[in-house]
Amino acid sequence: MQTSLGVMGSASEVGRPETAQTLIEKAESLARAIAKRKVLLFTGATTGVVYLVGKTAHDEGAFHIGVHPPSTSRNMSININFRSMLAMRLSTPDLD
Repeated sequence: MQTSLGVMGSASEVGRPETAQTLIEKAESLARAIAKRKVLLFTGATTGVVYLVGKTAHDEGAFHIGVHPPSTSRNMSININFRSMLAMRLSTPDLD
């Protein structure tokens, strides 16, 4: 069984200017460690640090799945709406 890991967090870009570079470096380091260990990565399909971790891990060879909330309350159910997922995939090339 493959190990899976979820990275969730804020969609804000990189936080305060005085800490931005440190945050970017830590996010990229985490992503490289995830990819090196062949971990299945789940993130929110969003911007900011979560995107940076997902994109870097994907670029380093990790299998990355971005989970996005449904666009309408009609889609909210225990069943996965594959059409919505496919539409999101088309607009986000950093997800597998």
